[in-house]
Amino acid sequence: MKVAWRAIVALAITVAAASACGPSAPSVQERFEPSRVEVRIRLERSDEATTVVAEFRPLEDGLHLYGRDLPMEGIDGAGRPTRVDVADAGWRAVGPPRPSVDAENVVLAGFEEPFPTYPDGPVTLRQAIESTGDLDDGRIDLSITFMACSSAGVCFAPVERHALSLPSG
Repeated sequence: MKVAWRAIVALAITVAAASACGPSAPSVQERFEPSRVEVRIRLERSDEATTVVAEFRPLEDGLHLYGRDLPMEGIDGAGRPTRVDVADAGWRAVGPPRPSVDAENVVLAGFEEPFPTYPDGPVTLRQAIESTGDLDDGRIDLSITFMACSSAGVCFAPVERHALSLPSG
């Protein structure tokens, strides 16, 4: 009888914990070992908006990502912006993405232009989206771009326009 009560209590705790978290949001996650970054993208829905939330998490301490306003090709080929772009005819971005932290312009030796740079650590971009009314296949096609570097100037493989599909429902 003790075992049955323990099982019932364990089930009740599991159900309560799942309820507290709310319905699970569709998400995708990918680890880019050569680039030293893990990316998790999820969809948030509310009465007001549908938002793509992209978390870029460096795998090591002391690494930063570049601001989304850096040109796609970097500055003189160096650096890549941190971006999540809608690449799906059934969806479009609404306004600019909102980063979790502000990028600061950092002057690097040998370059005339400053680099918009996020502080060391993770960066989350929130991009509001809306349906275009075109055929929805149950997915939202996205592309991500980023590059991680250390303040010592060691940079890792850039990821450019990497395609991901996020479940839309």
